[in-house]
Amino acid sequence: MGATVAAVEPLALRRTLAGFATGVVVVATHQPGMGNVGLTVNSFAAVSLEPPLVLWCLRKSSRLLGAFVRSGKFSVSALTEFQLEPCNHFASREPGKRGDGYFRPGAQDVPVVREANAGLVCRVKRHFEEGDHVVFIGEVLEAFSRAEPAGPLVFFGGRFHHALPMG
Repeated sequence: MGATVAAVEPLALRRTLAGFATGVVVVATHQPGMGNVGLTVNSFAAVSLEPPLVLWCLRKSSRLLGAFVRSGKFSVSALTEFQLEPCNHFASREPGKRGDGYFRPGAQDVPVVREANAGLVCRVKRHFEEGDHVVFIGEVLEAFSRAEPAGPLVFFGGRFHHALPMG
């Protein structure tokens, strides 16, 4: 006999998930007619090294969903502790989430955030709906990192934080 699982209230789940620290990334793409667009995301993860695959999730109600689906390519830029300004810019509810001053061209002209600790340019391998989000699986085409990385920007307790070094 299987165990019965009680329904979890969305607000209670949100509070619980706030107890998990996550890295902060900006996911970006280029869409003809829209230009370079991006958004701050904390639902990013590696899937596989061989083949090189990553995933990220976007709310189904996002105005940028169509841009990422149509483009077929995206970048993921891991923000440093000094990049709170672009983090907040791309986390805003401002229509379009443009921010060309924050980008440089990456592989295949996909925009990547300047001065990020690390980043990837990916081709959308597949995307599918799950719950209230769309999950994007990307095949990594380019990987880059800073020679001298800065401390990471993290999301914890519903706020952005600088990660303190251990030791």
